[in-house]
Amino acid sequence: MVRNREWGHDRRLLYTTGDEKGQDVQFLEPQFVRIAVPKWLASKALTVSSTALGLDSALRQSHEAARIVVETDQIRYWLSDKIPTASDGILVEKGDILLLETAEEVRDFRVIRVTTDVTLMVEYGNYG
Repeated sequence: MVRNREWGHDRRLLYTTGDEKGQDVQFLEPQFVRIAVPKWLASKALTVSSTALGLDSALRQSHEAARIVVETDQIRYWLSDKIPTASDGILVEKGDILLLETAEEVRDFRVIRVTTDVTLMVEYGNYG
C-alpha cells in the first residue's frame, strides 16, 4: 500500500506492509520523489472557432507543457489522432483549466468550439 504526504513540491511516499485486518503494520524506509513543475515561459491567447486547430505552431514546437484556461464558452478536444467536432471530443466548460504535461500532448492537442467562438489563454513552459 502507498500513502503519501505532500510538502511543497516534494512528495514523501510511505510504503507499508501488513495493514490488512488483524496484521501488524510495518513501515518501510520512506522514499522522496521530486515532482517536476514546468517553468512558464510564454503566453498567448487563442481564438477557437468552427474549425479544429492546434496550439500556436512555433510555441508548441519549443515547449514541453501548456496550461490552458477556457475563458468564454465550451470546447471539445482530443490528444490523439482524432479531430474534434462540436459533438465529438472531451468536453471542457468555461472556466476550466487543462494541463498538458508532455511535449507530445502539446503537439497533438486539437480543439474546437461547441457553440460560439471561444478564447483560450495558453501558457507554455518547459521542465528543468
